[in-house]
Amino acid sequence: MSYSRPSFRRFPVTSRLSNKYEMYLYREGGVDDPNKLTGVPALFIPGHAGSYKQVRSIAGETAQYQPSLDFFTVDLNEEFSAISGRLLLDQAEYLNDVVQHILALYQHRFSSVVIVGHSMGGIVARLMPTLANYQPHSINTILTLASPHAKAPIVLDPKIARIYQSSIHPIASNITIMSLAGGTSDSIVNSDAASLSSDPGGLTAFTTSIPQVWTTCDHMAILWCNQLVKRVGKALVEITNKNDISGTRPFDDRIQIFQKYFAPSSITPVLKDYVNVQDASIVNDPRTAIAMETNQMKLIRSKGLMGVLTNDEDLQLLTCGKDQHECRRIKNTAIRLPTSTSTDTHSSFHGSSFWFHQVDAEQYLGIQSTQKDTFVVTDTIDDASSMIVQYSMWDVIMQGVSIPIFDKLYSSISIPAIRQPLLAYQLTLTFAGKCDTPPLFAPLVQQTFGDESKFHVGLIGKERSVIDINFYADPAMDHSLEIRVWAPYPMHVGLAVDWYGSIGKCILRAGPAIVVYIFVITLMVLQQTLQGGSLVSGLTRALKIDVPSIVAVVSLHGILSQRDAWWLHAASLFLAAGITCLLWAVLRLLQAVFRMLLWPVPLQYQSSMMWVPSAMALGLIRVLPVPVIVVGLYIFWLGVTARHQDPIREAVLLFLTSFMPYNVPGLIVYIRDVMQLGWQTPSWSMMDVLDDLPALAAVLLLIAMDRYSSFLKSRYFSYLTTVMILYYAIYGDRDPFPLHRLVHHYWLLAVSS
Repeated sequence: MSYSRPSFRRFPVTSRLSNKYEMYLYREGGVDDPNKLTGVPALFIPGHAGSYKQVRSIAGETAQYQPSLDFFTVDLNEEFSAISGRLLLDQAEYLNDVVQHILALYQHRFSSVVIVGHSMGGIVARLMPTLANYQPHSINTILTLASPHAKAPIVLDPKIARIYQSSIHPIASNITIMSLAGGTSDSIVNSDAASLSSDPGGLTAFTTSIPQVWTTCDHMAILWCNQLVKRVGKALVEITNKNDISGTRPFDDRIQIFQKYFAPSSITPVLKDYVNVQDASIVNDPRTAIAMETNQMKLIRSKGLMGVLTNDEDLQLLTCGKDQHECRRIKNTAIRLPTSTSTDTHSSFHGSSFWFHQVDAEQYLGIQSTQKDTFVVTDTIDDASSMIVQYSMWDVIMQGVSIPIFDKLYSSISIPAIRQPLLAYQLTLTFAGKCDTPPLFAPLVQQTFGDESKFHVGLIGKERSVIDINFYADPAMDHSLEIRVWAPYPMHVGLAVDWYGSIGKCILRAGPAIVVYIFVITLMVLQQTLQGGSLVSGLTRALKIDVPSIVAVVSLHGILSQRDAWWLHAASLFLAAGITCLLWAVLRLLQAVFRMLLWPVPLQYQSSMMWVPSAMALGLIRVLPVPVIVVGLYIFWLGVTARHQDPIREAVLLFLTSFMPYNVPGLIVYIRDVMQLGWQTPSWSMMDVLDDLPALAAVLLLIAMDRYSSFLKSRYFSYLTTVMILYYAIYGDRDPFPLHRLVHHYWLLAVSS
């Protein structure tokens, strides 16, 4: 938890969207002058349903350093930006105006603003340089927290799909982007999506691998986790330069600073001058554990590369030849690790650390303590310390991984077969023996997969310890699982698939695709019902014939194209089929409710009546957003089918239900805007209409189907639906809006000609 004394000062901004959004300056009570700008400008952008006050932890931390940052923040009305591309574009446009206003406050003493974005705020920051009102070079550094860079959490809007496909890639050559991901605790944004591995100007770090943090963060805690906030604050202050017009250090320096604070350090040992060693006791066994006293000197017989684990930060290391008195000091050999003792239950940093050295000594390794009550454990690092487990993925799934008992201080286990982060695992450590005296430390395990590294500490007091292994990484990158173990006594290591945890991860990963597959299943049901029979018979034929066939096609395509986790898409289709059956049952219940509500109302159905709502819908395009109109037409059609039941009309209703996930978010956004800002005529543009035209046209065609019944029952419509089923089943999870894209392209072609 981080603490601050926040105060906010409002600044008016000249912008088209000033009636909707506001800008504030953060001031730390008792530290910042509320009426004076003294640092480098920085801007915080909240994410989906985020508050401008979320800046307080990071801004309060940077206020403690010199030179400090002047943190500005924006009130975006806690909008649901993750489900609306229009909101993302509006926010990016307003923030470009904010940046220009901030630079004007400094009388153009600086030319750029440091950006910090949380969640979708990071995507807004990347969108800003692509808009027409962007001031060139006004952004050169973006730090994002739990932002989904690689893919949207869920794509329910063609504008969001277009933003991710074209607008935010690639990173501009002069912009440095640092992406921080919370890991497995973040259930809102899959940390796979936080990766910037494909962008040369971007760096990615998981909070579990950041030195002196070493813990997962959920989607909100990443803003106020004390260990992380301190690292972020120090990094932001260090990249600034008040004497440069950009306000920051050069590009390469910023990259190095971010790597310094957020990436595990690489080690390059340095040999210092010779020293004369006196009064040192000799230890002949390379594997030894010693409780050290202040200034105590030990010479340990070396057999090549040596590993040294200690809790003494300033431990002096020396390499000595045959002449035990002539030694050379070795510097810069330590890797920082979280402490692991019998009292440690979590790897998060709490003030103390372990250090692990790898030293290539000559005949003897000299160690000299600088503090009392410290320990040193040494051992050789040889071929037995590193092992590659040559199991196939099938073997891992069916029988797990079993590694014989080994007795090493440090061991590295690589499993090349485990390359995808979809499955969860359980690592079992069985201790084969115990020390005669209490060990100086508890077993420590580090799992590494791509950019993510996670520590497990305090594994003591039991003969058998079970660790949950979950990880995230960019599936496009070639990674494999590596496990490192520091242990005081012999142990046996086993790894098996955690099926319960794997199902949960797969459902979270497949969630966005299931929405598309429900559209596919309902289209199958409509196609079958148009051929004759009741809705139940059409649903049955679709489940018995169409679903297995399309699953086979999707699986074959996935195997031939070597698609990532092809089996997951096949399983998602079956899950979508089950959800479709549930939707049908819910619709039957809603129809019964509508019949009770509409029973007193006389209603004589005529096919010509369908043109009335169609004409009203077209007339309301300039007054209401299209998603609101589509939802209204859907409710109207639900009432029609409740009073006039017909198999084809009910199949159309089931199919239109699959449209609702793409239109209800727009309705929610519109209702929030009306409640907070009052009724306003929506900003209308041809591009907005083109985005929503395919859905509106499909709805209008289907509810006026009596005039087109011959076409709907024709073989041409059957061919069309078959093509749509195949396309959306194979490519729909990656490109759910092909019709929208075609309409855009033809419109642009017509305009340009």
